[in-house]
Amino acid sequence: MKPKHKKRRKKKAFMVLTVLSMGMVHGCLESEPKAIFNSTFKKRSVNLSNRVGDEFSVVRDEDTIPYRISFSKPHRINYIIRSDTDTVFQGTVNNMGGFYLFNKKLDDGNFRIHAVSFSDSTVTGLQSGYTQSYLLADEIAAGSFTDLIVDTTDKFLLRPYRKSGKALFQKVLLDLDTEPIIWPAEEMAEPDDTFDDLSDGSVTKPESLVARMALADPVVDDFYPNPVDRLLNVDLASGSESVGYELINLNGKVMQAGNFERSKNILDFGGYTSGIYLLTIPSSGETHRIVKQ
Repeated sequence: MKPKHKKRRKKKAFMVLTVLSMGMVHGCLESEPKAIFNSTFKKRSVNLSNRVGDEFSVVRDEDTIPYRISFSKPHRINYIIRSDTDTVFQGTVNNMGGFYLFNKKLDDGNFRIHAVSFSDSTVTGLQSGYTQSYLLADEIAAGSFTDLIVDTTDKFLLRPYRKSGKALFQKVLLDLDTEPIIWPAEEMAEPDDTFDDLSDGSVTKPESLVARMALADPVVDDFYPNPVDRLLNVDLASGSESVGYELINLNGKVMQAGNFERSKNILDFGGYTSGIYLLTIPSSGETHRIVKQ
């Protein structure tokens, strides 16, 4: 049985969506977000395709909608492209530990920011930027997170304090429904219900491993190409050295383990079957999803 407060939160999100829809139909609702930030959070922008892969599908109502992710390295801009509506997001992405923040720069130089959370089987908040801006404004108007307020003249202009901002977006994500997600090549691995062959002998659910994909302050700066045919380049963040790693398949078997001793490293996938593998860094708790062609 779901807790009553959870039902109330979902009801609030439904009411916000209803108001948005009615306003757009009748032309009486501004398309501007109701809560924006004067800058992004002070976190290094990430290549989202290196975190979750470069393609996936979302089950929405009775449709299965394919998405693709691409990344412009010079400007560190992520592009999320939906098959039936072209580009649905263009901007930087920050890793906040447990979820990602999508930063869309507005014409006035401020940012509309919304949170997205991925797991093995669901995604939350993917196309809810405007909805989230109303939920953010609702939380601020209720007297919460007042330390984030810069100005309230026209809309809520907020500052990106990391601790308070993270807590605010965590609350907003609770108001949103999750959507089923389908990852490519999942049928190749045929994973067991549990991971029972980890190096420490523990038994771990698949969700708990993938949940670690979004932990903060990763030591892996980039890895490519993904999908990989044979050689995977792994670049470490500045100052990282002698970093231990494990490469695990979806059945939980450790395929290889060792240390990254340099800023630029290479992993050989030549002897592995096609499918999904998880590159884990125990010292930072991060896990990266890799597709072997």
